Amino acid sequence: GMFHSIPALLIAAELTFLAYVNDEVLVKCLMAGGVAIGFLSHLLLDELYSVQWSGLRLKLSKSAGSAFKLTSSRLVPNVLTYAMLMFFTWLTLVDVGLVRDPNAPMPPAQPTASPKEPPPIDAKPIHQASEDWPERM
Repeated sequence: GMFHSIPALLIAAELTFLAYVNDEVLVKCLMAGGVAIGFLSHLLLDELYSVQWSGLRLKLSKSAGSAFKLTSSRLVPNVLTYAMLMFFTWLTLVDVGLVRDPNAPMPPAQPTASPKEPPPIDAKPIHQASEDWPERM
């Protein structure tokens, strides 16, 4: 099914990131990355074991190629899986601070800096300014 696929790998990693209690984002990413690597190695081993050697001939089982799928042939599992993936991705982005939670109060407005006056412009024309250049040094 869809919980043996790449989207399921991402869901498992995001759930780990969200569930791991730590203030450091890097630590949470490391834990989620560990789960993702473990999940990926499981999918890879499933693919490797779907190849059957019969002497010098290769024979693929029915499950060959199914572990690295992005969708299935059924609509409802696809919709549910991708809805979960979008929801957990949104929660992860809110947790990291890349996306603002729409229910969170707005932060106070920062005071704007008063406009600065432009620096004074030398009234001399350029050709006159270059003539007395050594004198200004």
